[in-house]
Amino acid sequence: MAPLKVFASPRTHGANGYSTMTPVSDGNTVYVFFGNGIAAAYDFEGKRKWLRLVQKPTQGWGSSASPLIADGKLIIHVNTMYGLDLKTGKTVWETKTRHSWGTSIPFQLGDKVLIATPGGDIINPKDGKSLIAKKLIKLSYNAPLWHDNVLYYIQANSAAYSFSWEGEKLITKELWKSKLQGGRYYASPLIHDGIIYGVNQKSFLTALNTADGIEIYKQDLKLGGTAYPSPVLIGTTLLVSSDNGKTAVIVAGKEYKALGQNISEKGRSSFIIEDDKIYYHGLKNLYCIQEGK
Repeated sequence: MAPLKVFASPRTHGANGYSTMTPVSDGNTVYVFFGNGIAAAYDFEGKRKWLRLVQKPTQGWGSSASPLIADGKLIIHVNTMYGLDLKTGKTVWETKTRHSWGTSIPFQLGDKVLIATPGGDIINPKDGKSLIAKKLIKLSYNAPLWHDNVLYYIQANSAAYSFSWEGEKLITKELWKSKLQGGRYYASPLIHDGIIYGVNQKSFLTALNTADGIEIYKQDLKLGGTAYPSPVLIGTTLLVSSDNGKTAVIVAGKEYKALGQNISEKGRSSFIIEDDKIYYHGLKNLYCIQEGK
C-alpha cells in the first residue's frame, strides 16, 4: 500500500477542508488552488484552461494560504513557494520559505512589486529570491497588511516595518513592536483612519495607533465561537464576526462604541463588500445583503 500514498489526499480537519483558499483573478481568468495541492485556471464561462498538481501540503491541519498574482505570475505557497506561468501553469521558479497558514501579499515599493510572506520573508516575484537576510516576525495564521508604505504583522506579538532601496539592496527598518491580547489571530487586521484593528480567536478586539503601535483600546466582544472571519469596514462601521454566525457592529474610531450584534448562518468566510451589497458565504448558503431589499 505504501506506493499508493502518493495518491492519498493530505490530512486536514473539520474547520479547514480542501477549499479554504480564496480564488484570484487577473480580470480575464480565475485561478484556484486547493488543499490537495491542485491548481487550475478557468475562463469566466467555466472552461478549464489548465490544471496541475503543484505540491501536496504535509502539515497536519490542512492548508489555507490563498493564491495571488504578482509580476505576471500566479504565486502558490505550500511548503515551497512557486511562481507559475499564468497561461500554462508551468513552474517559472520555486523557493523555500517558511510555511504559514496565512496568505502572502503583493505590495508596491517604488517601481517594484514585492511579496511579503506571513513567514516573515520578502520575495522578489521575478525570480523567487529572498531580498532580506534577517526575517521579520512570523505570523502563524493570518496575513500581513501593507498600508501607506508600512508593512504590519498583527498578532499577540505585533510589529511594523518600512523599507527602502540602496541600489538593488532592500533595507528593512523596524518601526515598532507591540503586544496585543494573547491567543491565536486567525483573522487578518484592518486599518482605518490611523487605527489598526486586530481580533483574536476569542473575538477580543484591540485597536492600535498605526504610527507607534500604542494601544488605543481593547474590548472583549464576547461573540463566542472562533473568530475566523477577518473584520471589514462599511463607511465608518466595523463588522467583526465569529464562525457561530454572530457579528459585532461597531463604530470605527478611538473610542469603543457598539451599535449591536447581528446573527446569521454559521460560517468561516469573511464578508465581501461591493458597492451597496454585502456577500456572505455561510456553511450551506451564499447570501447577498442589500439595504432595503
